[in-house]
Amino acid sequence: MLVEAAIAVARVLTGNSEALVDSAFRVPLTVFLMWLVYRGYSWARILTVVLVALAAAIVACRALSAKSVLLGVTAVYLLAFLYVVALSPSVNAFLLAKKTARRGACGTQQSVQGAGPGSGGPAA
Repeated sequence: MLVEAAIAVARVLTGNSEALVDSAFRVPLTVFLMWLVYRGYSWARILTVVLVALAAAIVACRALSAKSVLLGVTAVYLLAFLYVVALSPSVNAFLLAKKTARRGACGTQQSVQGAGPGSGGPAA
């Protein structure tokens, strides 16, 4: 996410208006996707892993063809991010707890709403 913001700022400073429009859509979508991962949505985590793996492969290929150290470091950064999101036991535990809390909160809210007068539930 921080990398996305830095790319957007660099595009503003260089005057690349077409790329700026691209960043105006990509940065908010990245933030939204990361928020969904934080909330514990499995599909968002899988989508993030797929997109980051694709980006890492593209950056690694470009780094090898251009012999660019900066692109190589970026590829390593993306692979480290990929490990953390996909395989880290602490992240797995955190996201499972978030998912459980989210599902528990939804179930509690529905049972409380269903217990009122006229709902067919037990009378209070």
